[in-house]
Amino acid sequence: MTLRARLALVTAAVAALVVVTGVVVARTVARAELLDQIDESLVQRAADLSRAELGSLGLGGSRPVAEPGPDDPFGRGLRGFDALYLQAITADGVTVAPSDQTLELPVTDDDLAIATGEGRGAVRTVQTEAGPMRLLTAHVSNGAIQVARSMDEFDRTMRGITVRLLVVGLGGVIAAGLLGLWVTRRALRPVDELTRTVEHVTATKDLDTAIAVDRTDEVGRLAAGFNQMMHSLRRSRTEQEQLVRDAGHELRTPLTALRTNVEMLARTDGHMTEDRQRLIDAATREIEELSTLVSELVTLASDPDVGAEPMTPVDLEDISSEVVARFGRRTEHRIVLDSRPSMVNGRAAALERAISNLVDNAVKWSPPEATVRVSVGDGMVAVSDAGPGIRDEDKARVFDRFYRSVEARTTPGSGLGLAIVAKVVEQHGGTVFVGDAAEGGATVGFRLPC
Repeated sequence: MTLRARLALVTAAVAALVVVTGVVVARTVARAELLDQIDESLVQRAADLSRAELGSLGLGGSRPVAEPGPDDPFGRGLRGFDALYLQAITADGVTVAPSDQTLELPVTDDDLAIATGEGRGAVRTVQTEAGPMRLLTAHVSNGAIQVARSMDEFDRTMRGITVRLLVVGLGGVIAAGLLGLWVTRRALRPVDELTRTVEHVTATKDLDTAIAVDRTDEVGRLAAGFNQMMHSLRRSRTEQEQLVRDAGHELRTPLTALRTNVEMLARTDGHMTEDRQRLIDAATREIEELSTLVSELVTLASDPDVGAEPMTPVDLEDISSEVVARFGRRTEHRIVLDSRPSMVNGRAAALERAISNLVDNAVKWSPPEATVRVSVGDGMVAVSDAGPGIRDEDKARVFDRFYRSVEARTTPGSGLGLAIVAKVVEQHGGTVFVGDAAEGGATVGFRLPC
């Protein structure tokens, strides 16, 4: 999940928490207000009834009320929420209800205590045959009067309020999430630019890239720090390249002079003894090895991406064919190429150097007139030799710089050839591998994205 999505999710979660809290508080307040209104109406009716004697209220048939009018104090002429249910409780505990009322209200010990004058009036919610009701028991001169009102309208009102609050709250959460996504997108736009710049530098090694700094907040400071870091890297790389070029030049000059002197010594007139010839040949080989080492060190220490050709589609089959043809002209080994077209995105010169190092390594380890096999296809180049193979404990280190196995320490080489292969392949986003060849030698190669 992206940082932008996480921030939007956190914003929506906070908004949801606030909305839920608001819904709960609003519902609680609305419920309390509605109950207060119901209780107030019950208290008012009970106050009107408490001024009369129980016998004059017409309860229990003493005053038939067949069709009460809308002005009837009992309110039985009204319907729904405004309909009242009455019941009298004598001091002896006898309950009396209007003759046209079939519902009997519940009576508790507290209600009986109120009828005898020992308790105080109270309002509560009760369950009756007609559903939940709000019930008030109040003391009158010779007993108590109970006034009840249905809670159906109250429940419907509360359900409507709850639904509306939930709809508004859900809309608020969605709006908060969208707003948070918009705000985080604008706030993280400089971070996105920094990320794209870093990815560009990683892919192209272009250290000349910079980010425009037009703000002084934390993101602006991050961009400024990135630009300063890129400047330091450019300067460090320039100094490194200059050092490598200077060192290579300073090393090649005496090596060239030494080689020239040895060659002149070999052509000098006079008797050439066998020991003298052997020493001259050994010195020549050592000079060649040292020259190769210097060249490979310069190649390995330099960044091949700097000033190099751009990444373009190249065919590994064509490059491998050129390398095999070149080695076939200058070695007595038989080199067999088994290939098919394999297009990759890369730098032809660097890949040619990597394949050349693989073939040169295989030729070095194969006996004279042995066969070296080169396989190319699907972005893979594998070179198999006919040598003694590579021990399992050495396979993990053959691509390390200057690493040479026990067997390789007596053979010519600098230990940098396969390290250069690994570096080129890494810069192309590929992987190197080493294994056993079918004919008993070793198979070394690499894979690149097609």
